[in-house]
Amino acid sequence: MNVWLNIALLCATSVVSCATATMPRDTLYQVSVVNALPAKDYKGQVTLEELLRHGNFGLGTFGRLDGEMIVLNGRIYQAKEDGTVERPPLTETTPWAVITRFRTDSQLSIDHRMTIEELQAKIDADLDNLNIFYALRLQTRIAMITVRSVDAETIVRRSPVSVAGAQKSRTHEDIKGTLVGLRSPSYIGSMNVTGYHWHFISADREVGGHVVAAEVDRGAVDVDHIRTWEVVLPEGNDFGTLDLGTDRTKDLETVEEQPAPVP
Repeated sequence: MNVWLNIALLCATSVVSCATATMPRDTLYQVSVVNALPAKDYKGQVTLEELLRHGNFGLGTFGRLDGEMIVLNGRIYQAKEDGTVERPPLTETTPWAVITRFRTDSQLSIDHRMTIEELQAKIDADLDNLNIFYALRLQTRIAMITVRSVDAETIVRRSPVSVAGAQKSRTHEDIKGTLVGLRSPSYIGSMNVTGYHWHFISADREVGGHVVAAEVDRGAVDVDHIRTWEVVLPEGNDFGTLDLGTDRTKDLETVEEQPAPVP
Protein backbone atom coordinates (compact mmCIF):
# COMPACT_ATOMS: atom_id res chain seq x y z
CA MET A 1 0.00 0.00 0.00
CA ASN A 2 1.32 3.42 -0.97
CA VAL A 3 -0.60 5.55 1.52
CA TRP A 4 0.48 6.06 5.12
CA LEU A 5 -2.61 6.17 7.36
CA ASN A 6 -2.54 7.86 10.74
CA ILE A 7 -5.74 7.69 12.81
CA ALA A 8 -6.14 9.97 15.82
CA LEU A 9 -8.91 10.89 18.29
CA LEU A 10 -10.29 14.36 18.77
CA CYS A 11 -9.56 16.02 22.12
CA ALA A 12 -12.68 15.98 24.25
CA THR A 13 -12.41 19.58 25.45
CA SER A 14 -10.58 21.72 22.91
CA VAL A 15 -9.91 20.58 19.39
CA VAL A 16 -7.71 23.59 18.69
CA SER A 17 -5.33 22.64 21.48
CA CYS A 18 -4.73 19.25 19.85
CA ALA A 19 -2.68 20.68 17.01
CA THR A 20 0.92 21.40 17.87
CA ALA A 21 2.05 22.01 14.31
CA THR A 22 0.56 22.52 10.89
CA MET A 23 0.32 19.61 8.49
CA PRO A 24 3.21 18.96 6.11
CA ARG A 25 2.70 19.05 2.38
CA ASP A 26 1.41 15.99 0.52
CA THR A 27 -0.75 15.07 3.53
CA LEU A 28 -4.52 14.70 3.43
CA TYR A 29 -6.17 15.64 6.73
CA GLN A 30 -9.63 14.14 7.13
CA VAL A 31 -12.29 14.76 9.78
CA SER A 32 -14.24 11.58 10.65
CA VAL A 33 -15.28 9.00 8.03
CA VAL A 34 -17.76 9.62 5.24
CA ASN A 35 -19.80 6.54 6.17
CA ALA A 36 -20.86 8.38 9.34
CA LEU A 37 -22.95 10.85 7.30
CA PRO A 38 -25.55 8.38 5.97
CA ALA A 39 -25.54 6.94 9.51
CA LYS A 40 -26.89 10.39 10.56
CA ASP A 41 -23.81 11.63 12.41
CA TYR A 42 -24.16 15.28 11.38
CA LYS A 43 -22.75 16.94 14.50
CA GLY A 44 -19.80 19.21 13.85
CA GLN A 45 -16.56 17.90 15.37
CA VAL A 46 -13.79 20.30 14.31
CA THR A 47 -13.89 24.08 14.05
CA LEU A 48 -13.13 25.70 10.73
CA GLU A 49 -10.28 27.52 12.43
CA GLU A 50 -8.70 24.20 13.34
CA LEU A 51 -9.37 22.79 9.89
CA LEU A 52 -7.39 25.59 8.24
CA ARG A 53 -4.39 24.73 10.40
CA HIS A 54 -4.09 21.59 8.29
CA GLY A 55 -4.39 22.93 4.77
CA ASN A 56 -5.59 25.53 2.29
CA PHE A 57 -7.48 23.41 -0.25
CA GLY A 58 -10.28 20.90 0.13
CA LEU A 59 -13.96 20.13 0.49
CA GLY A 60 -16.51 18.86 2.96
CA THR A 61 -19.70 19.86 4.73
CA PHE A 62 -20.79 21.75 7.84
CA GLY A 63 -22.49 20.88 11.12
CA ARG A 64 -26.04 19.55 10.51
CA LEU A 65 -24.98 19.23 6.84
CA ASP A 66 -25.66 22.95 6.46
CA GLY A 67 -24.42 23.33 2.89
CA GLU A 68 -21.36 22.32 0.88
CA MET A 69 -17.81 23.33 1.82
CA ILE A 70 -15.25 24.60 -0.65
CA VAL A 71 -11.74 25.45 0.60
CA LEU A 72 -9.66 27.42 -1.89
CA ASN A 73 -6.53 29.49 -1.29
CA GLY A 74 -6.96 29.16 2.45
CA ARG A 75 -10.53 30.52 2.49
CA ILE A 76 -13.64 28.52 3.33
CA TYR A 77 -16.86 29.04 1.37
CA GLN A 78 -20.29 27.71 2.32
CA ALA A 79 -22.67 26.97 -0.56
CA LYS A 80 -26.13 27.10 0.97
CA GLU A 81 -29.27 25.24 -0.07
CA ASP A 82 -30.83 28.44 -1.41
CA GLY A 83 -27.99 28.86 -3.91
CA THR A 84 -26.13 31.61 -2.05
CA VAL A 85 -22.46 31.42 -1.04
CA GLU A 86 -21.20 32.74 2.31
CA ARG A 87 -17.93 33.02 4.23
CA PRO A 88 -18.84 31.23 7.48
CA PRO A 89 -17.30 32.24 10.81
CA LEU A 90 -14.30 30.13 11.77
CA THR A 91 -16.10 29.13 14.96
CA GLU A 92 -18.46 27.00 12.87
CA THR A 93 -17.77 23.27 12.79
CA THR A 94 -17.59 20.38 10.34
CA PRO A 95 -18.61 16.72 10.80
CA TRP A 96 -16.67 15.65 7.71
CA ALA A 97 -14.04 17.37 5.57
CA VAL A 98 -10.78 16.73 3.74
CA ILE A 99 -8.05 19.32 3.34
CA THR A 100 -4.43 19.53 2.20
CA ARG A 101 -1.68 22.07 1.55
CA PHE A 102 -1.96 22.21 -2.20
CA ARG A 103 1.18 22.07 -4.28
CA THR A 104 1.18 21.30 -8.00
CA ASP A 105 3.17 18.11 -8.66
CA SER A 106 1.94 17.63 -12.23
CA GLN A 107 -0.34 19.34 -14.73
CA LEU A 108 -2.70 18.05 -17.39
CA SER A 109 -3.80 20.22 -20.32
CA ILE A 110 -7.42 20.26 -21.50
CA ASP A 111 -7.56 21.26 -25.16
CA HIS A 112 -11.27 20.85 -25.93
CA ARG A 113 -14.65 20.86 -24.23
CA MET A 114 -15.49 17.71 -22.29
CA THR A 115 -17.93 16.42 -19.70
CA ILE A 116 -16.84 15.83 -16.13
CA GLU A 117 -16.86 12.08 -16.84
CA GLU A 118 -14.59 12.55 -19.85
CA LEU A 119 -12.33 14.76 -17.76
CA GLN A 120 -12.05 12.07 -15.09
CA ALA A 121 -11.20 9.42 -17.68
CA LYS A 122 -8.50 11.69 -19.13
CA ILE A 123 -7.01 12.30 -15.67
CA ASP A 124 -7.04 8.56 -14.90
CA ALA A 125 -5.21 7.84 -18.13
CA ASP A 126 -2.53 10.39 -17.22
CA LEU A 127 -1.93 9.16 -13.65
CA ASP A 128 0.70 6.48 -13.08
CA ASN A 129 -0.52 5.39 -9.63
CA LEU A 130 -4.23 4.98 -8.89
CA ASN A 131 -3.61 3.76 -5.34
CA ILE A 132 -2.76 7.14 -3.80
CA PHE A 133 -4.81 10.30 -3.29
CA TYR A 134 -4.84 13.26 -5.67
CA ALA A 135 -6.05 16.78 -5.04
CA LEU A 136 -7.23 18.41 -8.27
CA ARG A 137 -7.70 22.07 -9.18
CA LEU A 138 -9.10 23.31 -12.47
CA GLN A 139 -9.66 27.02 -13.04
CA THR A 140 -11.55 27.49 -16.29
CA ARG A 141 -14.68 28.68 -18.01
CA ILE A 142 -17.49 26.20 -17.46
CA ALA A 143 -19.85 25.74 -20.39
CA MET A 144 -22.45 24.12 -18.15
CA ILE A 145 -22.46 23.03 -14.54
CA THR A 146 -25.10 21.60 -12.20
CA VAL A 147 -24.35 21.99 -8.49
CA ARG A 148 -26.33 21.09 -5.43
CA SER A 149 -26.45 21.80 -1.71
CA VAL A 150 -28.51 20.43 1.16
CA ASP A 151 -31.10 21.94 3.48
CA ALA A 152 -29.89 21.49 7.06
CA GLU A 153 -33.28 22.09 8.66
CA THR A 154 -34.90 19.39 6.53
CA ILE A 155 -32.11 16.86 6.51
CA VAL A 156 -31.96 16.38 10.29
CA ARG A 157 -35.54 15.10 10.20
CA ARG A 158 -35.00 12.60 7.40
CA SER A 159 -33.73 9.05 7.25
CA PRO A 160 -30.46 8.54 5.35
CA VAL A 161 -32.16 7.02 2.31
CA SER A 162 -34.45 10.06 1.91
CA VAL A 163 -31.69 12.63 2.08
CA ALA A 164 -31.95 13.23 -1.68
CA GLY A 165 -35.26 15.00 -1.17
CA ALA A 166 -33.51 17.63 0.94
CA GLN A 167 -31.08 18.51 -1.85
CA LYS A 168 -31.64 21.17 -4.47
CA SER A 169 -29.73 21.43 -7.74
CA ARG A 170 -29.16 24.46 -9.96
CA THR A 171 -27.69 24.60 -13.45
CA HIS A 172 -25.52 27.47 -14.68
CA GLU A 173 -24.09 28.15 -18.13
CA ASP A 174 -21.01 30.02 -19.33
CA ILE A 175 -19.53 30.69 -15.91
CA LYS A 176 -15.93 31.09 -14.78
CA GLY A 177 -14.75 29.32 -11.66
CA THR A 178 -12.68 26.62 -10.01
CA LEU A 179 -13.32 22.92 -9.68
CA VAL A 180 -11.95 21.67 -6.35
CA GLY A 181 -11.57 17.92 -6.47
CA LEU A 182 -10.24 14.87 -4.71
CA ARG A 183 -9.54 11.47 -6.26
CA SER A 184 -9.45 8.68 -3.67
CA PRO A 185 -8.31 5.08 -4.30
CA SER A 186 -10.88 2.30 -4.53
CA TYR A 187 -9.66 0.37 -1.48
CA ILE A 188 -10.69 3.00 1.11
CA GLY A 189 -14.28 1.73 1.24
CA SER A 190 -16.44 3.48 3.84
CA MET A 191 -13.67 5.87 4.93
CA ASN A 192 -14.02 8.34 2.06
CA VAL A 193 -15.77 8.84 -1.28
CA THR A 194 -14.00 6.49 -3.66
CA GLY A 195 -13.05 7.85 -7.04
CA TYR A 196 -13.73 11.49 -7.84
CA HIS A 197 -15.44 14.05 -5.62
CA TRP A 198 -15.85 17.60 -6.98
CA HIS A 199 -17.05 20.89 -5.52
CA PHE A 200 -17.24 24.18 -7.41
CA ILE A 201 -16.88 27.88 -6.61
CA SER A 202 -17.43 30.60 -9.21
CA ALA A 203 -14.86 33.32 -9.84
CA ASP A 204 -17.20 35.94 -8.35
CA ARG A 205 -17.79 33.66 -5.32
CA GLU A 206 -21.55 33.81 -5.81
CA VAL A 207 -22.19 30.24 -7.06
CA GLY A 208 -20.98 27.00 -5.52
CA GLY A 209 -21.81 23.49 -4.41
CA HIS A 210 -21.30 19.79 -5.01
CA VAL A 211 -20.84 19.05 -8.72
CA VAL A 212 -23.51 16.81 -10.21
CA ALA A 213 -22.71 17.41 -13.90
CA ALA A 214 -20.43 19.71 -15.86
CA GLU A 215 -18.92 20.51 -19.23
CA VAL A 216 -15.54 22.22 -18.99
CA ASP A 217 -13.68 24.25 -21.59
CA ARG A 218 -9.95 24.44 -22.21
CA GLY A 219 -7.56 24.82 -19.32
CA ALA A 220 -5.12 22.91 -17.17
CA VAL A 221 -5.71 20.59 -14.24
CA ASP A 222 -3.19 21.13 -11.43
CA VAL A 223 -2.58 17.83 -9.63
CA ASP A 224 -1.18 17.38 -6.12
CA HIS A 225 0.05 13.83 -5.37
CA ILE A 226 -0.79 12.83 -1.78
CA ARG A 227 0.77 9.85 -0.02
CA THR A 228 0.02 10.57 3.64
CA TRP A 229 -3.52 10.36 4.99
CA GLU A 230 -4.46 11.44 8.51
CA VAL A 231 -7.96 10.64 9.77
CA VAL A 232 -9.20 12.26 12.97
CA LEU A 233 -12.00 10.28 14.63
CA PRO A 234 -14.52 11.84 17.04
CA GLU A 235 -14.66 10.86 20.69
CA GLY A 236 -17.89 10.26 22.58
CA ASN A 237 -20.80 7.87 22.61
CA ASP A 238 -22.52 9.34 19.55
CA PHE A 239 -19.77 8.21 17.21
CA GLY A 240 -19.03 5.13 19.31
CA THR A 241 -22.52 3.71 18.89
CA LEU A 242 -22.76 4.17 15.12
CA ASP A 243 -23.08 1.03 13.03
CA LEU A 244 -20.28 1.79 10.60
CA GLY A 245 -19.86 -1.85 9.60
CA THR A 246 -23.06 -1.77 7.55
CA ASP A 247 -22.58 -1.30 3.83
CA ARG A 248 -24.00 2.18 3.23
CA THR A 249 -22.72 2.54 -0.31
CA LYS A 250 -26.19 2.98 -1.78
CA ASP A 251 -27.15 5.51 0.90
CA LEU A 252 -23.98 7.47 0.21
CA GLU A 253 -24.62 7.38 -3.53
CA THR A 254 -28.08 8.76 -2.82
CA VAL A 255 -26.57 11.65 -0.87
CA GLU A 256 -23.96 12.35 -3.54
CA GLU A 257 -25.74 11.86 -6.83
CA GLN A 258 -29.50 12.42 -6.69
CA PRO A 259 -30.42 16.06 -6.02
CA ALA A 260 -33.93 17.34 -6.51
CA PRO A 261 -34.12 20.05 -9.20
CA VAL A 262 -35.22 23.53 -8.15
CA PRO A 263 -38.81 24.09 -9.31
